[in-house]
Amino acid sequence: MKVYGWNDTGPLRGEILAAEAASCDIYFGNEMLAGELGWEKAFTSFSECRRTLLKEMQDQGAGTEQIAAVRNMKAWHVPVTEVIE
Repeated sequence: MKVYGWNDTGPLRGEILAAEAASCDIYFGNEMLAGELGWEKAFTSFSECRRTLLKEMQDQGAGTEQIAAVRNMKAWHVPVTEVIE
């Protein structure tokens, strides 16, 4: 299953990461999954990930161009960078 999230620089750069995880890894929760990947946050839903990242970016005062880029981002734009086995 594909999971989405970001690392410590995600809100500053407007970057969403993706990984492929086994369903048994997802069973233990998003926080544990984020820790295993070295991410700050992890989500099984792209729309929830994008919505939360946009809120974080707005709270941190990110630029309007970066926010617009994330708002227009689609799940298929995010390449899988890691695989958890």
